[in-house]
Amino acid sequence: MLDNIKNITPLLIFQENSFYEVLILQHNENNSNVKVIKHYMIDSLEELLNNYDDMKLLANNFNAIVYIKLGSYSKEKLGYKILETLSKKLQNKELDYSELVEESIGKLQPNSKFFIVDIDYKDVSINDVLRIKTIINDCEPNGRNVIAEIPTLNGAHIITRPFNTQQFMTHQDVFYKCEVKKNNPTILYSNIK
Repeated sequence: MLDNIKNITPLLIFQENSFYEVLILQHNENNSNVKVIKHYMIDSLEELLNNYDDMKLLANNFNAIVYIKLGSYSKEKLGYKILETLSKKLQNKELDYSELVEESIGKLQPNSKFFIVDIDYKDVSINDVLRIKTIINDCEPNGRNVIAEIPTLNGAHIITRPFNTQQFMTHQDVFYKCEVKKNNPTILYSNIK
C-alpha cells in the first residue's frame, strides 16, 4: 500500500477561489488505456481529508490509483474556460457535455507550476537519485529547485519548481534514467500490488 497523504498535504496551499484536482484513475494492464473513476475539485484541506476515505475505498474497489495535481487552479478562470469549451462544442455540434468540467480543467494553466521527475528504481541507483537532485538544484533558476520526494509504486516522484530542462538534458548519464513531466499529477494513494 502507498499512502502519501502526509507527504503531500504540506505541499498544498489552499487559497480562496482556487482548487486542486484529484483524480481516481484505473489503468489497464499495459497502461495504454486510462479510465477516470472519479474526479474531485478540492478547495480546502478539510474537504480533502473528509473525502480521503471515500477516495481510498474507490481506488481499492476499482483497482485504481488516487492522483493529485500539485498546482492549484482558479475557479474564475475555470468558469471562463468552461464557457469557451462549451461554445466550441456547440459550434462543432458536439452535444456530449458529460466531461465539460474535466475537459476545461485540462486546458487551464495552474496558479503555480510544478515539475515531476519520475524515477523508476529499477533504472537508477541511490547515487543516481542524489546526482539527479543535485543537478536539478544547479539548473536555472539556481537555488533549491527540488521541493519533495514522493514515493511511487516503482520508485519516486521528485517534485520541483520549474527549472531549465535544457541544462538538465546535458547530463546524459542521468537524464535518460528519469522523465521530466510538467503539470502531471503525483500519487496520493494506491493499494495496487
